[in-house]
Amino acid sequence: MRRIRKSPFQGLDFNACHLLERRYLNKDNASCPTESATDLFERVAGVVAGPEGASPATADKDYWQTRFFTDMQALEFLPNSTILLNAGRFSRQLAACIAIPISHEPASIQNVLRQTVDIHLGGAGTAFCLSSFPASENNSSTVPIISLLHEFSDTLQAVWQGGIRCGCNTACLSVHHPDIKYFIEAKNRPDVLNNFYLSVNISREFMQALETRSRYYLYDPLSRQQNGTASAEEIFNAIVESSWENGDPGVVFSESIEKSNPVPQLGRVEMVSGCGEQLMLPLEACFLGSVNVSRMLKEETGGGQRLDWDRLKHAVETGVRFLDNAIDVSKYPGQDIKNMTIHSRKIGLGIMGLASLFYRMSIPYDSPQALDMAERIMKTVKHTAYNTSASLASERGPYPAWRDETRDGIKRRNASLTTIAPTGTLSILAGCSAGIEPVYRLAYIRRIFNSPPLLEVDVEFVSAAEGEGILSKGLIASLVDGQHLNQVKGIPEWMKRVFVTSMDINPDMHLNMQAAIQKYTDNAVSKTVNLPAGATKKAIARIYLEAYRKGLKGVTVYRDSSRPNQPLDTCREGNELVEKWISRQSNPGWLHQDNHHKYR
Repeated sequence: MRRIRKSPFQGLDFNACHLLERRYLNKDNASCPTESATDLFERVAGVVAGPEGASPATADKDYWQTRFFTDMQALEFLPNSTILLNAGRFSRQLAACIAIPISHEPASIQNVLRQTVDIHLGGAGTAFCLSSFPASENNSSTVPIISLLHEFSDTLQAVWQGGIRCGCNTACLSVHHPDIKYFIEAKNRPDVLNNFYLSVNISREFMQALETRSRYYLYDPLSRQQNGTASAEEIFNAIVESSWENGDPGVVFSESIEKSNPVPQLGRVEMVSGCGEQLMLPLEACFLGSVNVSRMLKEETGGGQRLDWDRLKHAVETGVRFLDNAIDVSKYPGQDIKNMTIHSRKIGLGIMGLASLFYRMSIPYDSPQALDMAERIMKTVKHTAYNTSASLASERGPYPAWRDETRDGIKRRNASLTTIAPTGTLSILAGCSAGIEPVYRLAYIRRIFNSPPLLEVDVEFVSAAEGEGILSKGLIASLVDGQHLNQVKGIPEWMKRVFVTSMDINPDMHLNMQAAIQKYTDNAVSKTVNLPAGATKKAIARIYLEAYRKGLKGVTVYRDSSRPNQPLDTCREGNELVEKWISRQSNPGWLHQDNHHKYR
């Protein structure tokens, strides 16, 4: 590899550096970092470039190692957290999530639990489908799937994922399972199953029964025979009620998911990764990465900025090759998982920083212009990813499960390529908005597991407010206290229109954005429809129905403050954090003006 000049933490803000030090950087026995951000990216690039130059047919290793490093250091592409954590050290397990099949036999359950512990210790999350688990008996007070969830949750609660945080798990259950109502209500008590996301797998049959207010069939999980009926309306209302109470369960739509299954000969898609973005067959591992589109801008002649499409394509090409390599250099918790993953070579390349991009271009998130831009971006990502994967197939061969009738008959290296992940942690490192989500708030408190709370203030808003001469400590404090921009005096109208946040956006626009992105996404789109604390259950029901009508693969709804200690929140005791934030600014003089009253 060509020698690269070190620039520790260049371009990273305080929160990004804090997160790097606590989670990702190598440390000595005194827990002091022994590497910089530059060292981290060099370490990862060196490991992932391993397959390059292995034969005359492969590309130059030095070139790709440098390119991987350069794009990561520029924060234009970042892989999932597990790759940053494990590449070249620890478990060397690079998958973000692994789908684990589970049988109802006691011996199988214990084997799976032991394997799951090992996977979490290695840094990955796990996904389960419980639809084949036996139903409870009429005279029994025990519900097998609920007992299993609690056993797994209690055991895994004590396991830190990769030694840095509690691991993430997803459990899916078919709406046709006789115990579906117990599953829907499994998290209705506070502080239970907090390390599990629950998803109900909803069928077209169920939705048709809901539309006609009729009953639908339940099926015995073992015999696959009909086992009674249930009121579709009653079950749907239970989903809505629980979602309103605590944000779980989310819903995924069976037919929409299976329609996009690129390898149906290998099985049905029954599992989704932690936030619903990756569609997984049993024993598959997923490898994720995201292009930071907020960095894909260039100055126009005469002022203003426009999207640099060539730069976007460059980052996508980097991401596809990087993630394909990661499949080969990763360690796996079992040969069966390795074999299944390599058979389809699925990767999940997505985007992050979309809302930050809109802020920089002065485009309101909830506008037709934003929808058009988002669709054009994702179309470019998909087509570039497909072309890159086809080139890789020419160089290295297609994925082993490829068949002539697959998709358009073009040989590609990967069965699926595009995914939209939530990028909660990655977006902190990249200094941009998460995934395709709107900005949660312009200033808020972020609570990270086993870490002091951090104040997040949107950098694009700060720049605009400074340019307008209205930036002050009082303004930031008002926003941290929970005020919306429309409630603050002295804000220019153009800023009120451009700097919309998640709570300002109509649910229909949330869904429209998800649909625009889904059109060019192989897997699913991690997208939450955020609602204010006062949102009604009727509003949540309408969101689920609209998501189905739009052909989405799934949707998650979260009503503000419906969970205690939510990770993103306002704080009326945030003055100390505001003061700390001010002290870290390069030119904090304007923030010390005593004009707090102006914004009250």
